Amino acid sequence: MRRCIRILAAAALAASILSLGAAAATKDQVSLTVYNSDLALVRIEKQMEIPLGEGQVLFPFIPSRILANTVMFETTTSPSKVWVKEQNYEYDLVSEAKLLQKFIDQKITVVTKGGQVYTGFLMSGSNSPVILSEKESGKGEIFSVQLSDIQSIRYPSLPEGLITRPTLRWTTVNNTLSKNQQVKVSFLTEGISWSADYVALLAKDEKSMKLTGWVTLQNQSGVTYEDAKLKLVAGDVNRVSAARDYEMMAKVSAMPSVSEQSFQERGLFEYHLYDLQFPTTVKDNQTKQIGFMGASEVPVEKTYLFNGRYDSENVGTYIEFRNDQKSGLGIPLPAGIVRVNKLDTDGSEQFIGEDSIGHTPKDEKVSLFLGNAFDIKGSWRQDSFRDITKSMREETYVIEIRNHKNEAVKVKVLETLSYWTAWSITGSTEQFSKLNSTTIQFEPLVPANGTATITYTVRYTR
Repeated sequence: MRRCIRILAAAALAASILSLGAAAATKDQVSLTVYNSDLALVRIEKQMEIPLGEGQVLFPFIPSRILANTVMFETTTSPSKVWVKEQNYEYDLVSEAKLLQKFIDQKITVVTKGGQVYTGFLMSGSNSPVILSEKESGKGEIFSVQLSDIQSIRYPSLPEGLITRPTLRWTTVNNTLSKNQQVKVSFLTEGISWSADYVALLAKDEKSMKLTGWVTLQNQSGVTYEDAKLKLVAGDVNRVSAARDYEMMAKVSAMPSVSEQSFQERGLFEYHLYDLQFPTTVKDNQTKQIGFMGASEVPVEKTYLFNGRYDSENVGTYIEFRNDQKSGLGIPLPAGIVRVNKLDTDGSEQFIGEDSIGHTPKDEKVSLFLGNAFDIKGSWRQDSFRDITKSMREETYVIEIRNHKNEAVKVKVLETLSYWTAWSITGSTEQFSKLNSTTIQFEPLVPANGTATITYTVRYTR
């Protein structure tokens, strides 16, 4: 049903006691610091008219998901003489249903799709139909109009208490001789988050890759931030969970070219901050992507991993690289998803898998699981076990790796030894290395179109 609601004389609501923060010729300055955890710190600097003495000010630049108890207000013009005495967060937004509720017993005009016009006092409008009386208090002729038949409803004004967007209403005190004040307002809001997305292009020889990093910013806070100075914080900032009573109210922008100078990175407390070097507009209900890093030739190593205790058949395929300067990186990598493509023999790119990474400091090793190898399979079985004494147990395992490729491959075979905490390998057909107190690793070379078999015996004691 198409509706047209016309509100007459709505401007009368902003009476002389209210200042809407009329901006001077200078443009508002907006800064936006966005965190990984659906949170942003908004800072606004603007010229506002603050009534002399005690007065009322409306501040309408408010996202629908604001954390109203985080608002800070100060003036740089007269910080000790101008302050907020009381704050109210108004979020009773205008809608057709609320207008009908507010105009019970008041005169409105209803126009039907057939062109009929009914003017009368509203008796009921919360449910279909809309019921009007010719005179006040239900006197005179009664009109009943189905909601589905209504083309438009005309109201004489916007009722007090209804607003068109979430607004802060301040009771201010201005002990200066000037209404014009330079004001700073800051607050936290939910509904804005960012993540890192990476695209890797693996070379034909699988020895190196090109890595590009994008910042993906999502804004569902209910407000557009024009020409904002954007900063991003990477790290796990602690927040205290609390219930909120406020109402909780996608377009994708074109992907720009990557510029290594888009962001400058620096430390902030125990986190990392990325400062965008140019202002950007973050529209409401928008997903924006900005390139933040690029490396043209990162050395990588392809590895195969078999862990038969958890998957007795599949062999995982990984690519590994080190986040250091030698590799063309050496910068903090924010958590995100790495999507990997590979150049085909004809030069085209093909998607071969993706994996997520956590916040990765410089000089750390990164391992990406891309999927299970098609031509390499494994098997794992317990061949025997026996209890030598009540405090000693012996187990024998047989692991088989089958390679159907036309080239030999090395496969890392992980074994977890956790029956008892004290153990020793009493016999093995393959060399192994101890990774930690419960894990050993074999790395057999499996011949082309061949098989490698590992048999080992572990003795547990307690």
